[in-house]
Amino acid sequence: MAINLTTNSTFINRHTPADANYPQGSAKDETAPAAGDGSPYVKVRADDIFGLQQALLKAASIVPTGNADTALASQYMQAIVELASGRAVTYDDVGVADAYVLDVRTNQQAPDSLFDGLIAVFPPLNTNGGASTVNVAGFGVKNIVDLGGNPLGADVLVAGNRVELVFELGADRFVHLNPPLFAGVPVAAVTALDRFLHSDASDGDALKTDTIQGILDLVPGPNIISASASNTPTIEFTVGLGRVYMLFMDNVAPTLDNNALRLRTSTDGGSTFDSGATDYASAPFSLNPTGLNTTEGSSPDQDHIALSAAVSSAESLGNAANETYSGSLIIYSPSSPSFTRVTYEYIHADDTGFTQYVSGRGGGWRASAADVDTIQLSMADGTIATGEFTLIELIT
Repeated sequence: MAINLTTNSTFINRHTPADANYPQGSAKDETAPAAGDGSPYVKVRADDIFGLQQALLKAASIVPTGNADTALASQYMQAIVELASGRAVTYDDVGVADAYVLDVRTNQQAPDSLFDGLIAVFPPLNTNGGASTVNVAGFGVKNIVDLGGNPLGADVLVAGNRVELVFELGADRFVHLNPPLFAGVPVAAVTALDRFLHSDASDGDALKTDTIQGILDLVPGPNIISASASNTPTIEFTVGLGRVYMLFMDNVAPTLDNNALRLRTSTDGGSTFDSGATDYASAPFSLNPTGLNTTEGSSPDQDHIALSAAVSSAESLGNAANETYSGSLIIYSPSSPSFTRVTYEYIHADDTGFTQYVSGRGGGWRASAADVDTIQLSMADGTIATGEFTLIELIT
């Protein structure tokens, strides 16, 4: 098909001998005018070039425009790009399940032989049932193996899905490059101790191995902090640069009866807490089945934010069994240059021996603008006997 200058009768004595630059020889000038010993420009030589150009256009299904190619607009280059982008390696399956036969597609040409690294792409007509073979362009039946060199399991080559194979010349086989995720692997085979390769973006995309849980731990999630009380004077939490935090409080009880839960803030990392007589304002509202309720003033006249009804009120906190307090608290913009604000709601039994439930809600604020970095919970008197506290950063 392609002209070989060393064997073609027209050129056999009229070409420059082969070298590393031209392994089949190159053109030769005449030694003198009309000497007749130079390489002739004849039909077969022109057809050799035309054949290559037209083969490129045919393989890419490109119809020539009739205009000459340029460096900026070349249909021959378009053909090369299309072939390199997949046309040249895509085949039609005409075989059966587990024994795939790949024919060259219309207008395409088969390679001259199987070579190491040859790519074959095809959509199978049938899903495989197990170990499989392939015959590419009539070069013979070859086994298909997975990336580990093992025969394929069932349902790895799925009908209609893109399959990519690469030929290993030394092993005389094709390797399946794009297996479905976990194809043929039972879920039970993956355990908590199994380690997986992953790229750690926090360490310059370094490749590392870790367990599934270890990888999940790298995924940013909400900042959650928990604390428990057991005759504890105060519960304290650091609040960072988040815009909104939520604090959950459950089974909170005072050591001393007839008590109240309070909140204070710090701007120096918890070294001191604001406790001036006008540092805070709060307005809690509580209601019990008899309709009693109490409110505290909403002007800045307190040394704390009240999270429950006042001491000595009908709805104060008790320390008997089942009189525990449960509720939630939202903290807004603690680090912004404005008043730190809170809202809350709660429920508990009153301090009269579990005769009635009290529900309440309210709000409060720190009465001066500052960067609050720590909050503190305490009882009006004594310590916090029990309680589970969980702080979650809701909005960063």
